[in-house]
Amino acid sequence: MTSRVNPASSTPLPPIAEEVVNDCESTINNVAGVLKVPGHIRGFSNYDLSEQTVFNKWKQITGKSFASYGFSPVELRPFELREHLEAKGGIGKQIFGVYRMDGNLITDLGLPFDHTLPLALFVAQRHREIPFPFMRQAIGVVYRGENPQAGRFRAFYQADVDVIAPKLELTSDAECLASLMTALTELNIGTFTTYINHIGIVYGILDAFAIPEDLRKNVLTELDKADKVSEEELFTNLQKILAGIPKKEIENLMEVFSFRGPIEKFPIENYSEQTKQAYSDLCEIVDTLRAFGINTEAIQVAPNIVRGLDYYTGLVFETFLHGKEQYGSIMSGGRYDKLVETFQSDVHLEGVGGSIGLTRLFDILSRHGEIPKREVSTSDIFVGYRTKEQKQFAISLARKLREYGANVTLYPNKSNIKKQLTYASRLGVPVALLAMDHDSFVVKNMYDLQDKKGTDCPTQDAAIEHSLQLLRSNEQN
Repeated sequence: MTSRVNPASSTPLPPIAEEVVNDCESTINNVAGVLKVPGHIRGFSNYDLSEQTVFNKWKQITGKSFASYGFSPVELRPFELREHLEAKGGIGKQIFGVYRMDGNLITDLGLPFDHTLPLALFVAQRHREIPFPFMRQAIGVVYRGENPQAGRFRAFYQADVDVIAPKLELTSDAECLASLMTALTELNIGTFTTYINHIGIVYGILDAFAIPEDLRKNVLTELDKADKVSEEELFTNLQKILAGIPKKEIENLMEVFSFRGPIEKFPIENYSEQTKQAYSDLCEIVDTLRAFGINTEAIQVAPNIVRGLDYYTGLVFETFLHGKEQYGSIMSGGRYDKLVETFQSDVHLEGVGGSIGLTRLFDILSRHGEIPKREVSTSDIFVGYRTKEQKQFAISLARKLREYGANVTLYPNKSNIKKQLTYASRLGVPVALLAMDHDSFVVKNMYDLQDKKGTDCPTQDAAIEHSLQLLRSNEQN
């Protein structure tokens, strides 16, 4: 098969780009001027209506959790210059470029691989007008040239929080992490563990074992894989890198980096004062999290948590679902004090941030059948009517319910009650209110299979009150 060529340079497209093009073209086939309905393109989510409804609620819940800690949404541009994307942490082969079909040109733009880099550019440009500390949230799509597999997507939703200021106290690190852990708890995804580390502890351990500077990057790369390979394979790989270092020393190094447990039990006594300060910073963050009401039993120290991107300088963290660790981290982040300086060398701003991989998390739970698929609508209450004469009553009911803050679907067509209730059931609306006559209204709990006939109410006010009570009861259950 002949490789596709970039018309701008006459060079073959990278395999990942060619794969995406093939995937897209295979879904659409123009026959006699009629486009076939496209199928699923690998590497992207393909939610049905019910899943879309649940996922949209996830975004709302997450945004509300972030906002409760003072993080405000900031929408940034969808494209960035490729040179900026590659400047700090970007891996060229994983960055999608922007292709202009008119003229067959590859532009100098790319799709952001996360929300942090565009934020750094935004702050670098507007640092004189931004009130600091600047606390922002972003819930949106990012893009990576991943090979599609379980938990790996080419476009996916990330939910981010970040704090940026000329000087940040450790309270900001704790607040950032607290908002993320609160969101995961509110999403009701099950139990999880957040592993924390500090770059200062990593360097302190490497200093204590006298690991040469030129070998440290390779050593950390191998240690970061510790959960993915056997102990024997890890030892062999480290022995190749650390040729000449005694076997016992390598085993001791592995033992220190394999620690998992409460921060109080981490053996810090024999390390330098600088390393002890990094450990003290972690202790302060955990104490602050406890003061925020976060369950700190879900937090453990893990020295081998070393983020793959190169801009973290202090706290780093990753979170894994219990029993589903094989899918990788669902939430991660850390300190990136010098990120803005890459683009504005005379501006020093400290930052801390983290993100939840919403699409990955949703996909994991879907695979295990743990996503409820009852609703395909955001409506709280369905309002119908028996005959045309009751339509005005139904419109009045819908208006009053909306004034109480309920989301209401008003049935627009003339149909019998059975058909209307069937429609409400398919939407997954929890409560149905039917205008039967000027002094007869029926309220039905659509989630209660035993509620065959519903509850008769003699007035609009009584019907509205009972509908809202049922709604609150269903939300609590």
